[in-house]
Amino acid sequence: MFAFAVWDSKEKTLFLGRDRFGVKPVFYSEHNGSFYFASEMKAILSNDGFPREIDEDALASYFTLSYIPAPLTIFKMIRKLLPGHTLTFKDGKTTTRKYWDLHFAPDRGKNESYFVERFMQLLKEAVQIRLISEVPLGAFLSGGVDSSTVVALMSLVNKSPVRTFSIGFGGNTGGFLDERGYARLVAERYKTDHREYEVVPDPKD
Repeated sequence: MFAFAVWDSKEKTLFLGRDRFGVKPVFYSEHNGSFYFASEMKAILSNDGFPREIDEDALASYFTLSYIPAPLTIFKMIRKLLPGHTLTFKDGKTTTRKYWDLHFAPDRGKNESYFVERFMQLLKEAVQIRLISEVPLGAFLSGGVDSSTVVALMSLVNKSPVRTFSIGFGGNTGGFLDERGYARLVAERYKTDHREYEVVPDPKD
């Protein structure tokens, strides 16, 4: 996962790149002869003179899809660089180019056991790569398939107990919404350093 910018001072060209799946965000805009880019929109909006007009298409997309699809953002003047794309800004002109796309080509020449084993290898590797960090790591454990699988693989590659956290709902909101019991079973199985927090409704008049 990456996002980067390269300024070519000789050619007076700015080059931006975003990772294939768009894990790292890249926002950009042109306004009054200036080009802005940042990993967060608030960095661009720190300019008090920057226009803040709402994009009606983006707003409609949000209410229809529950998210705003790229390249749109909630602001009309700010756009998001698509995953797997690069952007070049030169002589006041912006061009984008797709450098990668997902390609699915099924391999029917291997049996099921091969794919099961290969899938587990890739999944374990993906988890292990993301455990490289300069700060302590933990996992939000709901007890569902996704988080339980990640915690199980973290336990395999971690020398110390995995730190896990779970949130439950108290009061009259409990019942099927409270997943702490399932999370507790996973935490006990993999001997994690488990902590639980409870959210209790507190309606105000």
